[in-house]
Amino acid sequence: MKRISLAIGAIALLAGCGETPAPHDVAEAAPVQRTDYAPLEITLRGIDEPLSKEEVLSFIDLIKSLPEGKPPTFTPVMTGAKVEGLHLDEAVKAWRSAVRNALTVETLIQGWSPKSQVRRTLIERGVSTKALASLMLRMSCTLGVEAMGGHRSIAAQRVITDEKIESMTTLIQRMDRAGQPIADSYWQGLEEVTSLSEYLNMLLEVPPQNQLVVAEFHEQLQAMMPVQSNLSTVSETRENTHIVPVRFDETAPEKARQVRKSSSQRTR
Repeated sequence: MKRISLAIGAIALLAGCGETPAPHDVAEAAPVQRTDYAPLEITLRGIDEPLSKEEVLSFIDLIKSLPEGKPPTFTPVMTGAKVEGLHLDEAVKAWRSAVRNALTVETLIQGWSPKSQVRRTLIERGVSTKALASLMLRMSCTLGVEAMGGHRSIAAQRVITDEKIESMTTLIQRMDRAGQPIADSYWQGLEEVTSLSEYLNMLLEVPPQNQLVVAEFHEQLQAMMPVQSNLSTVSETRENTHIVPVRFDETAPEKARQVRKSSSQRTR
């Protein structure tokens, strides 16, 4: 495995150090709120939904009641897809889907121990793990927008990134037609720029007003975050033996065909 630093800082910003990862193999108990706790505004929502002050205040209140006053740790972000034998356009789609799948609530909480003190506290506060994770993800993406200069800057960077994807795709197709060997670095570069492009797409889904809400509670949130939360990058973990070459014909086939063999072809 290898860690590759990408300028897509988000998830690490709210991935605290509250509980030790453990297999996610026990069904979660239904949250039953204790009557001596104030109700919390923490529900399962998407990253494209507006963030309210009540939600941030509820988050701060909840985290203060957790062990060490820190949020639980997200499972490390895992991206990458099996693309061997796919048409190049299909491989790009697979890489984009891999980023989306890696940043879902279900994926991020896989390491949250079902028997931890954090889980017991969440049950007492009437908050499900998915609801907390979705709020953390929304806040993380909001901080990611801020770290990358706002929506206008992100939109401009996405245009540049997508242009790189198009130019790299065209270059690989041209090299293949000419019978030239295609180095692993081309595939790695295309996968990384595609992953970044899709992450930028996700950040652009965050409502602009969310930045104002998070900014209002910046000092309180910063105090709850670990030292590494100041970083504006997140490490992407993925398999790293060799980059898998994919098919790069001009048009995708209607039916699956035998994988094209070439001198540049390797496997992970």
